[in-house]
Amino acid sequence: MSFKSPTTFSTKLTLWYALTFFLFLLISFCILYFSVNAVLDSEITEDLIEDIDEFRTLYDDNGLGEIKREIRNENATEDSNDEFIRLLNLEGKEIISTNLENWKGLYVFDTKLKRAVETYPEPIIETIKLTNHEYYTKVAYALISDKYILQIGESTEDKNDLMEIIAFALAPLFFIAIPIASLVCWKIAKHTTKDIEKVSKTATLLEAGDFTQRVKIGSNVSEVISLGSSFNSMAERVQSLISEMREMNDNIAHDLRSPLGRIRAISEDSISNNNTLDEYKVASAQTLEECDRLISMINTTLDVAEAESGVNSKHHEKVDISSIVEEVCELFEPLAESKNISLTSTIQPNKIIIGNKQNLQRMLSNMIDNAIKYTENNGEINVQVSNNEKEIKILIKDSGIGIPADEIKRVFDRFYRCDISRSNDGCGLGLSFARAVARSHKGDIQIKSEVNKGSAFTITIPY
Repeated sequence: MSFKSPTTFSTKLTLWYALTFFLFLLISFCILYFSVNAVLDSEITEDLIEDIDEFRTLYDDNGLGEIKREIRNENATEDSNDEFIRLLNLEGKEIISTNLENWKGLYVFDTKLKRAVETYPEPIIETIKLTNHEYYTKVAYALISDKYILQIGESTEDKNDLMEIIAFALAPLFFIAIPIASLVCWKIAKHTTKDIEKVSKTATLLEAGDFTQRVKIGSNVSEVISLGSSFNSMAERVQSLISEMREMNDNIAHDLRSPLGRIRAISEDSISNNNTLDEYKVASAQTLEECDRLISMINTTLDVAEAESGVNSKHHEKVDISSIVEEVCELFEPLAESKNISLTSTIQPNKIIIGNKQNLQRMLSNMIDNAIKYTENNGEINVQVSNNEKEIKILIKDSGIGIPADEIKRVFDRFYRCDISRSNDGCGLGLSFARAVARSHKGDIQIKSEVNKGSAFTITIPY
């Protein structure tokens, strides 16, 4: 039977929480257990040292007889299983001791230990294991005079009993705390992933084609809020793109239908009538004109796509934008004069940027051409080039027909044309291309316009 790992995020999160808590509890238990063990062991050692100091004082004050009397009293009052006391001379011969019946296997004081005791001023502490004792024994050796060595030992049984009690008291925590902690972790994980599940369900609905769905975040976790906000922004962008694509398809169909319809009409007329050679030439010229219109529309669409994708960014070079604006204004002066439009310019010289010269020229040509196209006779167009610390500004201001407020945001969409501009030639790609070029240079185009009062297009391009 193979083990299958959990698949849901909440289950995995619960397992991680529970494992982390278990490890923390285990480490805490170990630290507590060994800390208490070390403290109790230290207390036993301190008790042995204190007993040796008491016997030294007793010998200094009252001599050997008082030491013997004290050992006999200890033998009568203390449990011989817990502690023993033995007095030895420097040759290791026992002088007096408590009952050692329960301390069989206690080795005789040897010469090596004698030398260590004689040369070491502090008591020597050993931990030994006797054959008839279940627990270890801690033994202290020390000189209490220049003739006698005192040996005191204490069993660690009480300490070990206490440690067993602590272990048995803490062990149930693993059987009680772990399930409770796992349940709490599961609740936390479910609460944390609840909003993530909402994102998943909403994504499924979006995949099915319902682009109106949005995620409602109820969590106060910043990462989850950020995820929900980013997802909703993405959903809005997708819905906007779908809407734009549908509208663009409608506009493409509308703009393609007209020239194709004219081509068909010209062709049908040529076939059905007995035209002269000159009439066929005229029909062919008209067909070529409509074909050129279609090719221009397709090429401009591809140019917009290239500019938006940044394909031409590798061809950027130093460009004098002031010089380009001046050249474009001179290029369109004859067209403006034909409509009695005053085309003036105020250009600060030598404004250098890094960009694609050809695209920048086409962008400015489209903008000024639009201004002339939608400015009535005897109107005015003014072009200004200025800069601040961060960017260059190109202002193209006209006194033309203006743009309705509800259509300003859409004039940059591909193939979109305002109702008031439908009667003019064009396919609705000029401004789309202009904005794509501006943004490919990390800039943008802003519009201020009022119907019948004119428009102001501000192109900003950073240095």
